[in-house]
Amino acid sequence: MKQVNNAISNVAKSLANTNPVKNAVSLSDNSKTLWVDYAKDYKGSENTKSMLVDSLFADGVKSYHIVGASDEDKSLVALRNQIIQLVISADKDDAKLYNAEPKTLSLSMQAMQTILKTKTIPTIIGNVKKALATREANVGKEGKAKPKTKEQMAKQALLQFIKYAKESKNCWEGFSKDIEMAQSFSVLKQIK
Repeated sequence: MKQVNNAISNVAKSLANTNPVKNAVSLSDNSKTLWVDYAKDYKGSENTKSMLVDSLFADGVKSYHIVGASDEDKSLVALRNQIIQLVISADKDDAKLYNAEPKTLSLSMQAMQTILKTKTIPTIIGNVKKALATREANVGKEGKAKPKTKEQMAKQALLQFIKYAKESKNCWEGFSKDIEMAQSFSVLKQIK
């Protein structure tokens, strides 16, 4: 029993002598710039969102680091506040509206401020958080890349036809000629 108490005492002493580890999550300059760029046109900028997610991932930011304002971890709330400031800095009018005292605004401007704070900004942040979670979930997974062009989609459809036709148990008239013809299409050789 004495050895157990000594072991516990030693662990407690070593913990007492160490500095607490801070939740060191910070954004690189690149991530900051991409937050602003994404906020400028968040509905139509999938490419910017993708670059932002990659940059955040490289910075070591995880989806669970992007928290709500009521979270207890002060460093993560500070990160959220920094992100909000980056998002509103994309539009000078939004920044003024966000920081304005509600009593000084007309009713319509108060409504716009409410929408900005409760709908627009959470949507922007939420979109990035979801994309970051997806990025984290796909680390190490290999799979076929989805076709990006109409030509690649045509090639994929043709390859599926060939596969299904070969696996078919109920053949049709001209079955083998259809497969041969499909295999001779130029799209299979020219499109990558």
